[in-house]
Amino acid sequence: MSTECIVHQLLLDGKGGGVEVDKPEQLVMNDQHILWSHIEYGRPGAFQWLEEQGLTELEAESLTRIDTRPRIRSFNKGMLILLRAINLNPGADQEDMVSIRIWITKGRIITARQRRVASIQDMVSDLKQHNGPKTEGEFLTTLIELIMDYICNAVDEIEEDISKYEDTQDNNDKSVQHEL
Repeated sequence: MSTECIVHQLLLDGKGGGVEVDKPEQLVMNDQHILWSHIEYGRPGAFQWLEEQGLTELEAESLTRIDTRPRIRSFNKGMLILLRAINLNPGADQEDMVSIRIWITKGRIITARQRRVASIQDMVSDLKQHNGPKTEGEFLTTLIELIMDYICNAVDEIEEDISKYEDTQDNNDKSVQHEL
């Protein structure tokens, strides 16, 4: 089994905590446990790894496709959610959004990225501090809330920049209207 694509793999305890695991196939799971694997879909073996996890070719392809648009699709055994988040990577433009792909089934969550996603890092940190989601549904809503927080912060910064720009211009200056 190829594991080069795995960035994080945590066992969520159903109480808000999570611990990193190296060999999930050796875990003894109960009804409260959720296995969350976060992968980088551009790394070697990602597609094969997804198929080894029981995803169909179509499901694995949806998580590893280069170009995606945000959407939600329900499959027989799970749900695929494709989102975009603010790009907070060093040297990147925020407008160059990053894709986060999510596969959720009972007891199993797989997220996939090409570039680092700050919201995922926040989720890992929260789980390690026993302050994370307890269910698959909470995982999804928490991740969306984290993504939205970053988007709201970016919009607030843009609004502040616009306000500062407007304050420095003379109200009669037509060039402001032309530039905006």
